[in-house]
Amino acid sequence: MLLYQGGQRDVVAVELSQERTSDWKAMRRSYGAVWDIVTAPAECNLALRFQLSGGEWIYAQNPIPSHWKAGDVYDAGVQLKY
Repeated sequence: MLLYQGGQRDVVAVELSQERTSDWKAMRRSYGAVWDIVTAPAECNLALRFQLSGGEWIYAQNPIPSHWKAGDVYDAGVQLKY
């Protein structure tokens, strides 16, 4: 789930990959600010990126740690101010 306050631009895509690879996996918008993925890579740090309306990609500053668990909260270090 993304903590996202509406603004001038929308988050239109979210992708993740194993850190330091270029194999990005698209997440799907389940509803509202909730994004999910059927098969997430396991046992590794996960890089995260967001595409904004207009096409710009924003990369998370902090990876999701390898010991991640569904339902836990992680700070990706991204704050959108548009």
